[in-house]
Amino acid sequence: RFHHEQSRPDRDNHVTILFHNVARGTEHNFKKQSYSTIDSKGTPYDYRSMMHYSWDAFGPGKMTIQTKDPSMQYEIGIGQGDRGFSDIDIKQLNLLYGCSQSNERLPPYTPPSKDCHDLRGCASQVHEGNCQSSSWQTYLRKHCRKSCGFCKVTGGPNTPKPWTPGPNTPRPNTPKPWTPKPDTPRPGNCYDRVVDCHKLGRHQCNSSSSAWRNYMKRSCKRYCNFC
Repeated sequence: RFHHEQSRPDRDNHVTILFHNVARGTEHNFKKQSYSTIDSKGTPYDYRSMMHYSWDAFGPGKMTIQTKDPSMQYEIGIGQGDRGFSDIDIKQLNLLYGCSQSNERLPPYTPPSKDCHDLRGCASQVHEGNCQSSSWQTYLRKHCRKSCGFCKVTGGPNTPKPWTPGPNTPRPNTPKPWTPKPDTPRPGNCYDRVVDCHKLGRHQCNSSSSAWRNYMKRSCKRYCNFC
């Protein structure tokens, strides 16, 4: 049988388990297995595997799995959603059951349009043009469906039309809302490219890992005050 990907004996070369963020009593879910228990059929570690935990598994609101490669941080666990089996998952299944190799895939699942809203703040993703980027499709189709235009907002049969005043309707004497003056404006290119910088934590801004420092400079420069 297959074990979860992060249980592979070579997992420490690819991810770090942040046990201090794991909910007490659930640590056993991150037990690392031995080579005698797990046979990955010679396939490489698969961040996108259906069998990989997400980055915040068993740590509500906190990161429990940190990838060695920062670009893969939000790729782990996506197989448990709409994407399904990864290419390496399919290869392992074919090797296990002696099936012929096939690259045929089912068309991607598109959720119904009646639930058209964003799950995260998506302004920076739209600004960056990531809605058209193939590497961002899975994440944005789940979290930024409305902003990226992956669905349409449709009203029900009894949705009332907005009220429009007639030519003789007096204008209401409503004071304009007070708008506070913004602080010193930031440069136009000073924004975060990902929406979960605060969950990564400010300590990553000056991480001892050069890969993570460079990732934070590219993706979380406003959060880290790099601009």
